[in-house]
Amino acid sequence: MKLRLASFAINNVTNDSRVMRIAEWLSINGFDVTVFGLHEEGSAYLEIIDGYLINRVSLFTRKFSKHRTVQLFKYVEWLLRVIWLSKRMNVVHCNDLNTLPVGVLLKVLTLGRMKVVYDAHEFESNQVPNQSRWSIKALQFLESVLIRFADAVITVSDGIAREYARLYAIKKPALVMNCPPYQEIEKNNKFRERFDIHIDATIFLYQGAVTKGRGIERMLDAFAVLDDPKQVLVVMGYGPLVGLVETHAAKSKNIHYHPAVAPKGLLEYTASADCGLCLIEDSCFSYRYCSPNKLFEYIMAGLPVLVSNIEGLKTWVNVTGAGGVVDDESTEGLVRSIRNFKNADKQLLRVNVRQASKKYCWEEQLCVLKAVYGGLSCLQSDVTLA
Repeated sequence: MKLRLASFAINNVTNDSRVMRIAEWLSINGFDVTVFGLHEEGSAYLEIIDGYLINRVSLFTRKFSKHRTVQLFKYVEWLLRVIWLSKRMNVVHCNDLNTLPVGVLLKVLTLGRMKVVYDAHEFESNQVPNQSRWSIKALQFLESVLIRFADAVITVSDGIAREYARLYAIKKPALVMNCPPYQEIEKNNKFRERFDIHIDATIFLYQGAVTKGRGIERMLDAFAVLDDPKQVLVVMGYGPLVGLVETHAAKSKNIHYHPAVAPKGLLEYTASADCGLCLIEDSCFSYRYCSPNKLFEYIMAGLPVLVSNIEGLKTWVNVTGAGGVVDDESTEGLVRSIRNFKNADKQLLRVNVRQASKKYCWEEQLCVLKAVYGGLSCLQSDVTLA
C-alpha cells in the first residue's frame, strides 16, 4: 500500500518549481502525493501533473478585503480546510514557515503518527527588506516552537542552514538547493530576434521576480548611463516594478522588458542571453545568504554571472569561478563591471560554467532528499527511494 503524502504551499503551485520537482520525485518513488495550494481565478481546482495531484483549495473568504486582519481569517480558513483534507496522510511536507502550523497540528492530532518535513525556502523570520525588529523576533519565537515538531528540516543555502542550527540549537538542516535538472541547452537568438538586438551586442539578463531588493533599479540606471546598443539589458519576469522597467525600456534602446515565461520553457530563453545578473541587495538575512533559482538557471543555460558582493553569492562565485562579483554597490560600480565583462576570459568562464552546471543540478539535490526521506522511520520498511 502506498504511503500518502501531503505537500503544502500557500500559492497556486503552478510556478513553484521547487514544490513541483519534489512532488514529482516523491510520486516516482511510490508515494501517493497531493500538493495542497491556494485556488486563484483561472486555475483548475484539481489537476494531475507528473503523477501527483494538485488540490487548489477555494476559500469562502477569498474575495474579502486584503486588510491584514482579514488576511488572518483567510489563513485560518485555508489551514482548517487542508487539515481536514490531510487527516489520513502518513507524511506532510511543509513548504515555508506559513505552512508549518498545519504539519504541527496534524502531528499533534495524530498523536505523533504523522511525520513532518519542514522545507524552509528562505530564512523564514527575516526575508523582507527593512523588516521590523519585533516582526523578526515574533517569527523566530514561533519558528523556534514549531520546528521542534519536525522530523526533518531542509533549506536552500549553507549560510541559512548554519544559522538555523545556531539559532534553534538543532541539527544542521539538510541542504537542497533550487537547481534545475541537468540539461544541455543550445544557444539561440530569441531575444535578438524579438528586440532586434545586434549580433555583436552583449545581452545581460535579469530573470525572476521584478521587485524591490533585487537590484532592478540599479540595473536600469546603469544601462541608461551606458546608453550603448552593444551593452543590452533584458529584464524577464513579473512583479511590482514591471512598470518601472517598461518606462526605462521606452526611453532607452538598450533596455528591454520580456514577460515571464513558463518554467518548462524558461532555459531556452535564458540561453539567448550572454550573461546573467544576480544583484540581490544585502537588505535582510535571507538575501545575504541566498542561493536563488536564477543563479543555477543561468549556469544551466551556459551563462556566466555577475553577482552582488554579498556573502552567499560572492562565496559561490569564488568557489566555482563561474562569473564575477560587482564589488561597488553604486551605479558607477555596476557600469564598470559591465564594461569589464567584455575583457573577461570567455573560454575559462565557459569551462567553469559547464563544470558548475554538472555539480549544481537537481539530480545532485535528489541525493540529499533521498537521505532525508530515507531517515524517516515510517519509510524504512515501506519505500525504496531511487
